[in-house]
Amino acid sequence: MTSIAKFAGIDDVVRLRPSVSWVERPEDQIEFFFGNTRRQKTLRVEATLKSALRLMNGCNSLASIASQLSISHQRLLDWTSHLVECSAVERVAGVEWIEHSKWRRSLQMLADFIPDYDLLTVWNSIERTEFVILGCGAVGSWVADGIARMGGKRFVLVDPDTVVLSNLNRSLFDASDIGHKKTVAVARRLHNICQDVNVVEHQEHILKLEDLVRLITPKISQVVVSCMDFPNVDMAANCANEFCVKNLIPLVVAGGYNLHLSLIGLSVIPGKTACFDCSLAYLRKALDPERLQVKKLPRQNRNIGNIAPLAAITGSIASMEAIRLAIRDERLPPVMTGKRGEFNFLDESFDWMEIPKQADCKTCSHLDFAPAET
Repeated sequence: MTSIAKFAGIDDVVRLRPSVSWVERPEDQIEFFFGNTRRQKTLRVEATLKSALRLMNGCNSLASIASQLSISHQRLLDWTSHLVECSAVERVAGVEWIEHSKWRRSLQMLADFIPDYDLLTVWNSIERTEFVILGCGAVGSWVADGIARMGGKRFVLVDPDTVVLSNLNRSLFDASDIGHKKTVAVARRLHNICQDVNVVEHQEHILKLEDLVRLITPKISQVVVSCMDFPNVDMAANCANEFCVKNLIPLVVAGGYNLHLSLIGLSVIPGKTACFDCSLAYLRKALDPERLQVKKLPRQNRNIGNIAPLAAITGSIASMEAIRLAIRDERLPPVMTGKRGEFNFLDESFDWMEIPKQADCKTCSHLDFAPAET
């Protein structure tokens, strides 16, 4: 299918989107309710155009509606184009392909934000983006699964480890995966979700920038998600950050778990947002010195507890961020840029911290910063 025109044509057959409903309000107002996302939009409109909306049922062409209601073609086209622009209605010819797609629920969700004329382009952006998942364990397995279930088809998986029994409490592995490399187990899961997915595996540790340079070929359509925790989360994320900033590749730092918390974010768009080094510098300034000291206390044989829901929260948010970065559309921007989050298991609350760009950051201060696309 080819893209359709941005503005409605008089021969178009139009319908209210399946997830949208509307009610009449006083003073010639219509209130649209977007069921997928629980958003509302109110428009002021005269009675004749309300009648036109009732006839937009997927059976009538705009020419037919104009004739039935004695409305000028231009007036109806202007009204319809506005409704298409705000994703309240859609042209049948533009979305027929959705009904035959196994991804139709995902596409219907995206269509709440992306008008019919751009939906195919946005979907193609997801399918052609290469998602590089660094670390395929507790968080990374959830991230890869989430991206694949939102239409991602191209993956690079990096992890040297083998699945063991103790991984099963928090990762998306099962007993049949024990003894297999984590990349193999995740790749098998991705192929079970979508048979034509493309997966490249690297069963190696990432210890320094040169390891990433050797394994990963930078591409225009690429998003990196750092889920590594070796030798620790900060050092691993810093390595991914340096690689991504150098190559202007969007990065999601998926975080991890510590102190009963699921750590979330941040997302980095090099040249537009704070990078991971910015966040470390800001945290050193913002956090209480005693808290920083406690976090750094040495502990031999340290072993942090975790459960699947905590890993899944981090992984779910990271996978949604990766999709938003792949789309690269201001109508559905990433939400974790310049932001770090914590989900607290004890009281099930989220706590967010804004991370400003640090002018003296050793990694990204050399870039000419433009405002983030929000």
